[in-house]
Amino acid sequence: SYFNLSFGYVSERGDSTIGWGYKSGTQTDERISAGSTTFMFYDKNSRDKKVYLGNFDDIRDYESAGDECDIIIAQFSDGNIRTAVIYKR
Repeated sequence: SYFNLSFGYVSERGDSTIGWGYKSGTQTDERISAGSTTFMFYDKNSRDKKVYLGNFDDIRDYESAGDECDIIIAQFSDGNIRTAVIYKR
């Protein structure tokens, strides 16, 4: 069993996959299957809930939001996503 932590700018969302780039959302450096993953979101601009649970459909990628794409911090174990935080920009 191994532990991996990754960080990046969400570049793309497929049917059940999400990809991110390490330096920007203009390229994809990693891609995972995440269609059924529950994500923790942090939204500094929210008036009500700054931290909340959401799903795959709540993520903004570079293709749809440009430079305002979300940031992902994901923790993996044995190649499977275990925890993911989405930072809304």
